[in-house]
Amino acid sequence: LIVAEVREGSPAGEAGLLKGDKIIAVNGRPAYQMKMYRIMDMFSSKPGRKITLDIVRNGIEMKKQFVLRDLLE
Repeated sequence: LIVAEVREGSPAGEAGLLKGDKIIAVNGRPAYQMKMYRIMDMFSSKPGRKITLDIVRNGIEMKKQFVLRDLLE
């Protein structure tokens, strides 16, 4: 899974996620084992949920963590 866009001011953006990052795991589960709709559901779930992503950027593996919040407040 490749990040197509990161909304400015979003929790993911503030955590340092960038367009083009390759997501290899979501909350400890390998991304290839997950359906896309399930990942999108997680990112759209209730505010306060913690998300941990294992990503690869320029060949370097790293973790990014953020807490979901309501962006319409």
